[in-house]
Amino acid sequence: MAPRDAEAVLAAGWPEQALYDAVAVAALYNFMNRLVEGLGIRAEADYFAAAGRRLHESGYAAMIAMLGLAR
Repeated sequence: MAPRDAEAVLAAGWPEQALYDAVAVAALYNFMNRLVEGLGIRAEADYFAAAGRRLHESGYAAMIAMLGLAR
């Protein structure tokens, strides 16, 4: 992401908080995917089902809050 990308988001009318949230979610999932793949972590299907339900019910904002990243 470059400054011009942020400028385009803000120029389109999105609030700064939306930009912050989008960057935080993308960075978090980039990190987690690299960590999980790099360490060879595997999970059973029931874990993924539970994680999907949690995401559906609470969204990404809940995870950001859980990690203490909410502003």
